[in-house]
Amino acid sequence: MSRIVKFPKKRRRKGRWTTARDYGAAKTPRFGQSGRKGGGLLRRILPLLLLVAAIIAWTIWQGARDPDTLPQPPGAPPPQEETALSRSSPSAGLEAQQPGAGGFAGASPADIHSANFTRCGSGKRVNCVVDGDTIWFGGEKIRFAAIDTPEISSPGCAREAELGEAATVRMQELLNEGPFALTLNPGDENRDRYGRLLRRVSRDGQDLGEVLIAEGLSDRWPSSIDWCG
Repeated sequence: MSRIVKFPKKRRRKGRWTTARDYGAAKTPRFGQSGRKGGGLLRRILPLLLLVAAIIAWTIWQGARDPDTLPQPPGAPPPQEETALSRSSPSAGLEAQQPGAGGFAGASPADIHSANFTRCGSGKRVNCVVDGDTIWFGGEKIRFAAIDTPEISSPGCAREAELGEAATVRMQELLNEGPFALTLNPGDENRDRYGRLLRRVSRDGQDLGEVLIAEGLSDRWPSSIDWCG
């Protein structure tokens, strides 16, 4: 009897799906990524570029709002800067004001100051009268130069106290009558040894200190009158 010989089965090789990797295709870049070299650097500096652009745009917009930064036509005067005299404060110009060529101002345009003066008390002093030759104006203490009125804080006698009170009331009336000028007395320092501004007060060119002298309520500085005599 013949023997049946079995031949071994030929092993079949399993196949597989072909992928894109087999052809060397590059990965698809994610959103916001660049497939080119250097794309990461652009992504890092992009916020800084946007910030710089925003600052430049804001600066241009602010410049457009400021008329002083706009181009001026040929021959136009330069923008005027704010000065002490142009401010709205009642004491504006007290430090900067200087006498004219003929001494203190003698024309009504110089009467640039005004306020409602009260009598000075124990509270905060802004616009008030201390006595006939000393006031507070705009929070600044001012001593009227070239005059000397009777004392009311430490009078030497009852008569001096009475005259000092009359001089205080009269000066308050004069100041409240209308605008006035405060000018530096020629030859005087800007302030005295007590830190008070030294000024002459006038209206329409008339020295208000001279009004008190004419009414017997003051004397020229330095005084030689004995108010108790």
